[in-house]
Amino acid sequence: MKLKRQLLVASLFMLALPWAGCQYVKETESALRAGQLQALEATGQAVVALLAQQDWQLDTPTYQHESTVLESDADPVKKQTDHPSLFAPERPWRIIMDGYPDEWQSMPVRRLQHDDFAANLRLFTRKDRLYMLLEVEDRQRLYFDPTRGTANNGDHLVIRNGHGRDYLLAASAPGEMIARYQQGNRTRYQREIAGYWLDTSKGYNIELSMPLSLVNGRLGLYLVNASPLASAQQHLSHYEFSAQSLPPRLITTNIRLTQALELFTHAGLEMRVVDNQGWQRATAGEIDLSGYQASGSAPSHGALRALYRAILQRPPMPPKNESSLFGQWQTSDLSQAQDGHITKGWYQQSSQQDRSLLSVALPIPSPKGVTAGVLVLEQSSESYLSLTDRAFGRLFLASSLALLIGASGLFGYASWLSWRIRKLNQATQQVFDSNGQFNGDSKTRGFQISRANDEIGDLSRSYGELLERVQQYTDYLQTLSRKLSHELRTPLAVVHSSLDNLTLQADERATKSTDESDRQMYQLRAKQGANRLSHLLTAMSEASRLEESISHGDAEMEKLDLAIMFTELTAAYNDIYQNHKINLQTDTPPLVALISPELIVQMMDKIVDNAVGFAPIESEILITLQRTEKSILICVENKGPLLPKKMQHQLFDNMVSMRDKKAADDSTHLGLGLHIVRLIVEHHQGKANAENLSDNSGVRFTISLPH
Repeated sequence: MKLKRQLLVASLFMLALPWAGCQYVKETESALRAGQLQALEATGQAVVALLAQQDWQLDTPTYQHESTVLESDADPVKKQTDHPSLFAPERPWRIIMDGYPDEWQSMPVRRLQHDDFAANLRLFTRKDRLYMLLEVEDRQRLYFDPTRGTANNGDHLVIRNGHGRDYLLAASAPGEMIARYQQGNRTRYQREIAGYWLDTSKGYNIELSMPLSLVNGRLGLYLVNASPLASAQQHLSHYEFSAQSLPPRLITTNIRLTQALELFTHAGLEMRVVDNQGWQRATAGEIDLSGYQASGSAPSHGALRALYRAILQRPPMPPKNESSLFGQWQTSDLSQAQDGHITKGWYQQSSQQDRSLLSVALPIPSPKGVTAGVLVLEQSSESYLSLTDRAFGRLFLASSLALLIGASGLFGYASWLSWRIRKLNQATQQVFDSNGQFNGDSKTRGFQISRANDEIGDLSRSYGELLERVQQYTDYLQTLSRKLSHELRTPLAVVHSSLDNLTLQADERATKSTDESDRQMYQLRAKQGANRLSHLLTAMSEASRLEESISHGDAEMEKLDLAIMFTELTAAYNDIYQNHKINLQTDTPPLVALISPELIVQMMDKIVDNAVGFAPIESEILITLQRTEKSILICVENKGPLLPKKMQHQLFDNMVSMRDKKAADDSTHLGLGLHIVRLIVEHHQGKANAENLSDNSGVRFTISLPH
């Protein structure tokens, strides 16, 4: 894959930028959630602190007067029932008493049914009045006949209030209805109860209203479906209706409590108070935020909003349990709050599946020290999502722009790097011709070295150095055959001439004109030539044998004092090389190191032999031993020719020699001696270095051995 494509693929990692932005959005959303939760809980605690200052009588139905006698006459006290209460929410609108259900469609319905006799009940309150709609399903309507003696003939409705008084409503024809009740032996009319009868295709509707003070906190409904046959008459009620029973409670909104809650509500926040039975006693505010827009912010694009919602998508939340159709809430949060615990959590908003709902429930203490009810606060996630829509839009556009600029920059940078690397590749190829020979002069070889201070510049300089070393190796190998030819031709010529002389001497022996001393001289020369050939072959294989010996662990290591050892070596070298002065300088003994004595002696033989080969006659060769913190330095200095700079770093390589002519002592030099030195030093985990003296008068070899 080309470098451009590689960096283009690498630029995909810049997708981490929008990913990090998304993570930031999620973290911000989590922080906003936590802040919203804390703010909502703080608001709830403030409301609870206000509500706890007085008794709201949540356990007493609104408008119930406990001191009221159930019947002012001598009727026995009626029994209280435990049947489900009726719930009448507070609604602000007016209705026309005409029996039509059009204005009631948003109200909850309670179904009453007995066999084929059924009715739908709807209730609500407005200010201090109760409104009711009964949609009765009756296949045969029977109107009230005022000419008959009984007051309850025909289809009729009986309403029992908290006083235990029964009000009877019947109609002799569709239209307005008047409530009657019995007081002793007299029938009286209750003008405050207004009703209307409307015939329908399924039966009839009864729409009525009455003061809540007249209801007195309890409401019982008893519907009679009259029939010409007394045995066929049907009854329908929402509780067990009898002459001695009190009706169930009528749960209505506490107006004073609602007004207290409205002081703390704002857009998007809904509060409600429920009693210990779960009945909603007050509510304020709404959580519907379909038109909510944060002040000072413009509407964000629909696609960005959808993307924002997708990024913030969380695991499915539990749905929020809605109240029953009759205003009674039964949830685990309420149960815990009724036990005195604050509960809070996030739920799925039923009206909009892409939004969540925060709910906090706090117990309301009564002045008596017990839990009087529960305050529930609910707020939609839209309240803070709207605040971050615009910020997310900016973040998305900035990330997209940064991604585009970054990808373009990387592509341009990749093109520039590709051009430089391609140029380096072409320059490297142009160094050699079609025959594998170097082009150009001996200095540049046709390769232009870069001066850039980056990695490609370093690579160019390394290539230049590598090519220079390859050229030097090539030049050496090209001259190796000439060196070997020279080294081999002389001993072969000696052996060949000696054999010829011996053959000639054998012929002359027959004439008895040869000298025995000449024959011995020819044999000695032949033997010397063979020895020289053997020495040449031995030198060529010495490095391989040394490497094999080291790898097999044949060299034993022991701790020795180098000062003593080198004193003996210096004396031996002075005996061997009498044309030079070999001196030793050491730090204060002992200079102990873990070494292989045989290998160290072999190493010094090579170094001293090399120094003697280049040092002028009668010049000094100085050997020094120095102790440092971590190593012992062995230095050998000699006067003579300097090392070329290009050779200083490859002097210890295999088959590298600085000698152009045969040495004066006719010894063999194939560039193996210093290579053997490097092998021995590396075996001792040391370092070898060669450099020119600071005054350019000669060369110094430095060997560093660890303690």
